[in-house]
Amino acid sequence: MPMGSEHPLRRELHNELHARPSLYFDGDTDVWHVAIVGENAPPQIPNSLTGLEDVSTTREGNHGIGRIGDGRLKWEAHTEFLTLTFVVPASAEPGSNPPEAFQACCRQIDGKVIAAVRVLVRDEKDGQRPEKPKLDYVASQVGGGDAEVHSNFRLTDSGFVEFLFFNRNLNAYRTGRMVRRFPEIETYRMMALLALPMARETVSKLSVFDRRLDLLIAHMQSAVKVDKALLSEVTKLSSDVLNFSALARHRFGATKAYAEIVASRTSELREVRVEQRQRIGTFIDRRFQPAVRSVEAAERRLDELAERVSLAGDLLRTTVQVQLEDQNASLLTSMEERARIQCISSRRSKASPSSPSPTTPSGWRRSAGKHFRTGRRPAHGEARRSRRHPARALRRLDGSSSRSQEHCRRTAQSGIREPLTPHQTCARRRPFGRRRLLDRQNVRMPTRSADAPMPGRCSS
Repeated sequence: MPMGSEHPLRRELHNELHARPSLYFDGDTDVWHVAIVGENAPPQIPNSLTGLEDVSTTREGNHGIGRIGDGRLKWEAHTEFLTLTFVVPASAEPGSNPPEAFQACCRQIDGKVIAAVRVLVRDEKDGQRPEKPKLDYVASQVGGGDAEVHSNFRLTDSGFVEFLFFNRNLNAYRTGRMVRRFPEIETYRMMALLALPMARETVSKLSVFDRRLDLLIAHMQSAVKVDKALLSEVTKLSSDVLNFSALARHRFGATKAYAEIVASRTSELREVRVEQRQRIGTFIDRRFQPAVRSVEAAERRLDELAERVSLAGDLLRTTVQVQLEDQNASLLTSMEERARIQCISSRRSKASPSSPSPTTPSGWRRSAGKHFRTGRRPAHGEARRSRRHPARALRRLDGSSSRSQEHCRRTAQSGIREPLTPHQTCARRRPFGRRRLLDRQNVRMPTRSADAPMPGRCSS
């Protein structure tokens, strides 16, 4: 391509304009149209249609035109239905059955007929009409007055809705495009009305849902505490509403889209009033729009109910959250009270004389002995001299005077070493000097008992 690389979807998107070509014809013609819907999916296109004579297809065979005998068949695959349109020269009177070839094509498709339309196109020659419309027909001049259409929108014995189309000045192309709008109006109108039974079921269901919701709200207002039964009931109601809403919303959304297409096709007719006749567009608006409004009202009520259920669920969750917060607050209060009682009990047990402190003499002995056994660094309250040799500290404490003992107690309790008095210095250093002197003379000191006083120690 000289302009550069082409987007992979360019041709597919461009050909979308020509995906549904019209059938062009002139002269007296019968147009038969049938719309078929499947059970849960659109009907499949039979392979026999693609094998017709002079066939041309678009969108991978979803739309196509072929020839059957002296007529032409057109098929179109839509989202929910499949349409067949058969154009054949006029050969039958109003109210007659469709041609056998067209019936055979319809029988090959698995589905149910939702709409069937027959348009009798007749040329108006010198103001003379070959067919006489009845008095109960509605009529409009279409195409700016170049054609006139009559219909009573009733089913004939063959099951078709018939339109009498009198052509005045339309050529083959305008005739084909104008005739095509009437089968489309009837098809999309019927597809839009598929939601009417669902709307009626929705209205009846909404009454039941409203009563259940009112009971739940009254129970929530009167109950002091939320119980499990109320929670389960609200959850069940919410699930029921959501499940039903999921089924109904799809049909309601399709109805809105189909109703817009009907209004668009009706406006394209460019209707002009016919004397003593009601216009086709007016007839459709008066008979079709109330059903569409009923569907819209049911959808609106369903949305309001879903919102109310959601608000009730939020209110219930808020209530449960407040109750949980109250329970947590009471639990924290009780835990704080137990911790306070345990703290008081621990303080009292530490202050009792049954458990000696490391700062007391007995506790000092135990701590010093432990340090001597394990080599652990003494705590803050232990004697500083015991860091060098705990056994000597014990001997000094046992054999020293009362003043030295009192000094050791104060030092152990406060953790601050006070200056020694001369008497205490003499009492504490003399034995060590004597021991060193005896060691130099190789004299062995005699052993003594723990209760005997150390020799040479000054008494108080």
